[in-house]
Amino acid sequence: MKLSAIAGGVVAGGIGAAAWAVIARVTGMEIGWIAWGVGLLVGLGVVIGNKGEGSPAAGAVAAVIAVLAVVAGKYTMVQLVLPDADEIVAQAMYDLDDDEFVVSYLADEVVAEFEASGKPVNWPEDIVVATASAEADYPTDVWAEAVIRWDAMSTDEREGYRAQLKEKIAVNADIFRSSIAAVGFTQTFGLMDVIFFGLAVLTAFRIGRSGSLKESEA
Repeated sequence: MKLSAIAGGVVAGGIGAAAWAVIARVTGMEIGWIAWGVGLLVGLGVVIGNKGEGSPAAGAVAAVIAVLAVVAGKYTMVQLVLPDADEIVAQAMYDLDDDEFVVSYLADEVVAEFEASGKPVNWPEDIVVATASAEADYPTDVWAEAVIRWDAMSTDEREGYRAQLKEKIAVNADIFRSSIAAVGFTQTFGLMDVIFFGLAVLTAFRIGRSGSLKESEA
């Protein structure tokens, strides 16, 4: 197998991943089946780089590059869709005028205390602490405890708590964005995403092994 086969696969994978991310940015949607197309492009890139020759080694290389390309595409997609740190800070500052949003930070503290003491935290479906920001996002007992703590604060204490949160958000904006990005990246791997991921890798392997798109479909 020629080194140009690896180069061809990497270039094709980069083009496919970038195109997928841009489409997601423009449409605001992650179109899962495009991952399959990325795998197809990688396979063709390997074959073209290998001067039309197929082999098990070329198939394996294509499969590995397809995995990396799909993961890179998903990562880039999340980064493009998320607002930058300054936008997150601006939105958070605005949201901090809403009592419910502020109480969600108290609820996060309650969650941390529950987990430290070994008490179970029964999250609503598809909700985790990194994305929770409203009453409906939290377990009932967690929110109830957070509300008790909020109600026990004086007006000055509440304003002081808001000020602390604003400072904390401003200082940790990049970390906060990274946390959201990590959660978002994980959530891009639903059942259909995994299926298309597998098809992408299989398609890349079969094209690289056979040296032909037509033969890979047989």
